[in-house]
Amino acid sequence: MYKILVVDDSALMRRIICDIINADNDFRVVDVSADGEDAYNKIKNNPYDIVVLDMVLPKLTGVQLIERLSKERIPANIVLISSILKEDADDTVKAMQYGALDFVVKPIRSGSDTRDVFGNQLKTSLHNVTKHSTFKTIGKARGTSDNTRAIEESRRATQSRMENVRNRLAGVKGDSGNAQPEQATSRPASSFQRPSSGQTFSQPRSQTASTIKTGQSQSNVTSSSGTAGAANSSTERRSATPVKPVGTGVRTKKLIALACSTGGPQALHTFVPMLPANLSVPLVLVQHMPEGFTASLAQRLDQISAVHVKEAENGEYFKPGWVYVTPGGKHMEICEDGSHAAYCHLDDGPPVNSLKPCADVMYKSLKNSSFDEIICVVLTGMGADGSEGIKYLNQFKKTYVISQEASTCVVYGMPKAVEQGGLSNEVAPLKSVANSIVKRLGG
Repeated sequence: MYKILVVDDSALMRRIICDIINADNDFRVVDVSADGEDAYNKIKNNPYDIVVLDMVLPKLTGVQLIERLSKERIPANIVLISSILKEDADDTVKAMQYGALDFVVKPIRSGSDTRDVFGNQLKTSLHNVTKHSTFKTIGKARGTSDNTRAIEESRRATQSRMENVRNRLAGVKGDSGNAQPEQATSRPASSFQRPSSGQTFSQPRSQTASTIKTGQSQSNVTSSSGTAGAANSSTERRSATPVKPVGTGVRTKKLIALACSTGGPQALHTFVPMLPANLSVPLVLVQHMPEGFTASLAQRLDQISAVHVKEAENGEYFKPGWVYVTPGGKHMEICEDGSHAAYCHLDDGPPVNSLKPCADVMYKSLKNSSFDEIICVVLTGMGADGSEGIKYLNQFKKTYVISQEASTCVVYGMPKAVEQGGLSNEVAPLKSVANSIVKRLGG
């Protein structure tokens, strides 16, 4: 059973979070804290397996606490509780860079439905982080908390309450009837040739790297976000008619298409700054994140990288030397105009395999593209998103697939599915991926 510290300045939220966690037999809340300074002292002196941490706290904010723990090398497994407010999203991305393992979005509205969704997401996150390769085993404490006995009594009371609720619900239902390059291994690229029918390394950027960047991003209005049930990814999707692109695009012979999930923000903060400013092709990527967080991720990556990084916009052309992050809550499809210049179509269709964005959607959309080769990159992540899309794409296009090596992944799920499916041309440690891409591009 994992021992958990809950940190939130709201007594109500502490109670809700404790009730959710204590209803799961694999976890037990053993302590609570209402401010960042108190949480710091407790983490420093107690062996909590996991810390559930709100981002907005008095005395010491969530990101300040994580930064302090990181600088003082105090180990902690942290799951963040954040909101979709831009300030919280920015801090969440920064906290993930400092080593937080995951985050859960706090519900905006109160109510049983939203609380159930939040509860399921929190429990799923807790179970997932215990499987992370970076999950730390916390040693014995130098002290004990005065609140442990009270929390244990609260836990027992919670279980009793939950049992009463279940009994009442059962009665109701009866009545009425959810870098530096390291060595990589490789195999030959797929040799598929497109039918003749005409189907349509550098070092991390310094403070002066921003002067290298030129040009302005193209701005278009994206469609509003929506929710729907999961769709079956084994069949081809029917998306809305792509918006007509504005301006003039540039055709490139190759494209980099990247997928990542759990551990992805940390991996991207290592990988993207290693790309050269003169990258000769665009890079499009899917990172599994909720709406409101991908813009902050892109902004943070742009600040530390030589290449341009932005959240993709509907109808904008993809340009060489730019990295485009798929917005949370949208699917990205790559389309082409009459001159075969590629542009972005953001689709608001239902989730695929409960994912939105979904990397399989992105890869499958490249079926009729005119690229001579598509470099597919799959980094750390839970599940198998990307493997089905790449397998499908291989039937129609020449691809070169790079998957992240297991020991450098936070979760070896998505790269494992690609490698075990026989789809990987090259297996590379995280710090070698950018170099592998540059070499493949002929740089």
